[in-house]
Amino acid sequence: MNWVERLRALSEPAALVTVVNAEGSTPRPAGTRMIVTAGAVYETIGGGNLEFKAIELARRHLNEARAGEIAFYRFPLGPALGQCCGGAASVVIEHLAPDTTGWVATLAGRLANGIQVVLATPLSAAWRHGRVIERRDAGCVADSGIPLPARLRDVARELLERSDADAASAFVSGRDAEPEGGVLFERIGPEPFRIEVFGAGHVGQALLRVLAGLPCRVRWIDEREAQFPSAVPDNVAVLSVDVPAAEVDAAPAGAWFLVMTHSHALDQDICERVMRRGDFSYLGLIGSKTKRAQFERRLAERGIPREQLARLACPIGIPSIRGKEPGVIAIAVAAQLLELRQQQRESTPAAAIAQQS
Repeated sequence: MNWVERLRALSEPAALVTVVNAEGSTPRPAGTRMIVTAGAVYETIGGGNLEFKAIELARRHLNEARAGEIAFYRFPLGPALGQCCGGAASVVIEHLAPDTTGWVATLAGRLANGIQVVLATPLSAAWRHGRVIERRDAGCVADSGIPLPARLRDVARELLERSDADAASAFVSGRDAEPEGGVLFERIGPEPFRIEVFGAGHVGQALLRVLAGLPCRVRWIDEREAQFPSAVPDNVAVLSVDVPAAEVDAAPAGAWFLVMTHSHALDQDICERVMRRGDFSYLGLIGSKTKRAQFERRLAERGIPREQLARLACPIGIPSIRGKEPGVIAIAVAAQLLELRQQQRESTPAAAIAQQS
């Protein structure tokens, strides 16, 4: 669950903490967010004293500020917080209640519809130009309906027109943002789904060639370094590790797992770890119905609940696509992932919001 979905799901007041500017060496970049309620913290802005102080200030803000109010803080990490990063981080803390989250609903709706937008995070509540900015025929339009000043409109348009990751955000301060004092502009698009591929054999290699053209980010994991090609797609990170199964714990919540290693014992170890986590979107295991039955029996003996075993996809791929060639299997698996991903997006609260917007 990303921060947008988390805010939509909350039924209590929350403080949204956003890193709006990062100077020098800092734990996390601008645009990193954390949600703080009276009794819980979701996500992280990097840990350490910066996060500890931000949580303290966020809870104070929840108790003392009115809904919709914004507070701005700048922390020199060394002098103020004793952190060795040496840089400085500026954060905005915003008190959100159900009647002040209209922009969150708008953002969720746009993302559910596959629309890329620019999100504005201001340094003060004096900002009146809207939070969600999108490209229309007439130019850049914000959800408030109040026209953006020319300079800010140019910044938003440039972000929307570019696709490189280095141009994903821009912090505007000084006269360009007066009288609001400053604003972080971020380009935000539909979240690419995260896929964990275990195994760099023939099917794994064929699958990665297909995934290269999809809106996803992949970690490709195998203990056999020589199995990996010399060049991989930009959306793929290669991990050659001694204990592939241990990488399950490093995967993000909601990840999609594909298990296709050279070893049935390793396959089983990986599947068990994924099921014990429980927070996966998909777990696919290459193999036959017989292999699935064997794994279910063995994992049940190891205490894996029946409902988790039922979530295992094995065999993998769209059933109507037949063939055992690596390329055919890769296409069938990618098609299945896309189909299930679409079903997942249509079943989220954000999709319902999109239909109403």
